[in-house]
Amino acid sequence: MTAGRRRRYYRTDLFEQVGAEVPETWEEFLDVSAKLKAAGITPITIGTKFLWTAAGWFDYLNLRINGLDYHISLTDGEASYLDPELDAVFAAWRELIDRGYFLENHATYSWQEAQAPLINGNAAMYLIGNFIVPDLESAGVVDRRWRRCRCCCSPSSGTTSSGRSRWCRATGRARSRSACRHCADSGRFPGI
Repeated sequence: MTAGRRRRYYRTDLFEQVGAEVPETWEEFLDVSAKLKAAGITPITIGTKFLWTAAGWFDYLNLRINGLDYHISLTDGEASYLDPELDAVFAAWRELIDRGYFLENHATYSWQEAQAPLINGNAAMYLIGNFIVPDLESAGVVDRRWRRCRCCCSPSSGTTSSGRSRWCRATGRARSRSACRHCADSGRFPGI
C-alpha cells in the first residue's frame, strides 16, 4: 500500500483576504482560524464519512504534543489510549471543534467531497495527503511555490522536542523509527 505524506494545504488568497500570515505556533493557528471564521470562511475542511481523516488529526496533534517516540509506542500497542498523556491531545482537538473551525456536517462528506470547499474558496485549509495535488492541479488552484511552515507544533508548548513539524504515514506494515525518518522534516504547509 502506498500512502502519501499528510500536509496542511491552505489557500494563499484566503489568508491574504483576512490579512493572515502562515502560522508558526498553535496560538497563531487559532488566531488565523478565528480571522477566517469571522470572515465567513470555513477555517478547516475535512470529510469524516470514512474516519481515517479524523485519525489524521489525532496523529497530527499527538505527534506535536507527545512526540514521535510516544506516538509510535501508542500505535504499536505499547502505550494505552487511556493514558493521561492523551488528555492534552483531545483537549486541543476539542478546542478546534468547540470553536467551530471544522467544516459543518463533515461526517456527511468523504475526503474527496471535502475538497470542494477548499477548491471553491469556501474553506481555507485541509490536512490531507499529497494525493490531493492532482485534483488541485485539475481545478487550477495550485500555487507551485510550496512553502515550508513550522505551524502548530504543539498546542501545549508551541514547539516539538526537535522544533520541527512532524508527519507520519501508515503503510499497513509494522513501523519503526527508520520508517519514520521523513517525519522529522516533512511539515510542509503548501500554499494553493
